[in-house]
Formats: sequence, C-alpha cells, structure tokens
Amino acid sequence: MGFGSTGVASRNLLGVDEIYRLNLIAVVNSLTTKDASFNPFEVYPKLFEGLGTMPETLKILLRQGTQPYCLYSPRSIPVGLRDKAHARLQEILAQGVISKVEELWPYNSS
Repeated sequence: MGFGSTGVASRNLLGVDEIYRLNLIAVVNSLTTKDASFNPFEVYPKLFEGLGTMPETLKILLRQGTQPYCLYSPRSIPVGLRDKAHARLQEILAQGVISKVEELWPYNSS
C-alpha cells in the first residue's frame, strides 16, 4: 500500500478514533526483552552507581553579542511536599550536586 501527498494543506482524512479502530497505531505501555532474565543493573553495575559526574567542567560558548535568557518562572511547591523537597535539596546540596545562590541572576524572568 502506498501513500501520496497532494502538496495542499487539508483536513485529516482519519481522526484519532478511526486510527485506533483500524489498528494503524499501537499504544505500548511497557517494553520487555526476549530474554526475561536480562537485568541491566547486574550487567552494567557501574552505570547505576554514584552521581554520574562529567569528567570536566562544561563550558557553553555564546556567539558574540548574544545574551542568555530565561523563559520560565520558578514553580511553587505544594505545602504537603515542602518538607520532603527541602530535605532532598539539603541532601544534594551536601553532595555538591547543586550550590546555593544568594543573589538574583539578571536573566531570571521573574
């Protein structure tokens, strides 16, 4: 079966309901291997240890005259999750994953 294009923007011939009814698309909810005994944690243990740090500091180069910018505002944390979030932040702060910033950056959007 071949498909062709008229080159003209037009309305879809099939909607989502028709596509599912004709079995033209499948939803995959899980992936499995042929060998159910395969365990990546056992085969590649080093991939799942530690923080996974880079060997060197990453340097981002910008074109001459460009300015970095931020397009999002920080989101508030629901009251019920604040203690847990604070504990996790303190944990990764102690590990050196993040560092505390005392002053606002000029590129913050809010």
